[in-house]
Amino acid sequence: FSKITFQVNVNRISGTAAGSVVLYGSLDGVNYVSTGDTLTLTNQATNTAIWDKGVPAYSYYKVIAISSGTVSEVLNVYYLTRKYQTGLY
Repeated sequence: FSKITFQVNVNRISGTAAGSVVLYGSLDGVNYVSTGDTLTLTNQATNTAIWDKGVPAYSYYKVIAISSGTVSEVLNVYYLTRKYQTGLY
């Protein structure tokens, strides 16, 4: 693929939201490093981030959410990949 984009949505159900969501990448699927993409959770109904990675630098990705405080949240992660097509980039 020539492009990958992630969208992270964190919906607060109850309580006070705080924490972060971080995107990690790996070449072997075992050892991961942060890609530098972080969503800091604030005390609002929905926290959203879109991370466009362009040409994928890693074979594997994972998203880790760490919440603090007294909160119930739902984390949704979506991704979209595109194959390279001449004239579109």
